[in-house]
Amino acid sequence: DKIAWLSSKQSIAVWELADELGLIVDIEAPATDQDSMIPLIEKMARRFPSMKVVLDHIFLPRLTNPDYGIGSNFESLRDLENVSVKWTSLNMDVAFVREVAPEKVLRRAVDFFGADKVMWGSDIGTSSGTYKDMVRRGLESTALLTADERRKVMHDTGRRIFTNWQAS
Repeated sequence: DKIAWLSSKQSIAVWELADELGLIVDIEAPATDQDSMIPLIEKMARRFPSMKVVLDHIFLPRLTNPDYGIGSNFESLRDLENVSVKWTSLNMDVAFVREVAPEKVLRRAVDFFGADKVMWGSDIGTSSGTYKDMVRRGLESTALLTADERRKVMHDTGRRIFTNWQAS
């Protein structure tokens, strides 16, 4: 059980060490039961408010659901300053398979979380295409964003989160 593992005594020790060292915790989206893990992630993000927590692949929302699966399930995380999401090539691959327009999913993510909490990640090595293809697709997926939102998602948010950490 993912929740039992992530909240185990051993896992809590890792969370504590990551917080002590000023590390970023990037949580890989599970293939199933993502929503059941959100309350635990919220609890940890609140317990360690200075720790940056990134939900990789926007935690693989169900793209065929209303609002592309980005809604009340994420409500408890939306306003936590230390939680952000990563929009990746894997999200775009899933959108393609589900016949959903990636730009609409990204627009929804930015509307819900804010461009300051959404970043692009290539997911190189596990998603389809070359790095050049991934960058092109990432840029194309920003078609419904403003220029300011596009800059934040494609550059500023990730840079702020991943370059402003400092080990204590």
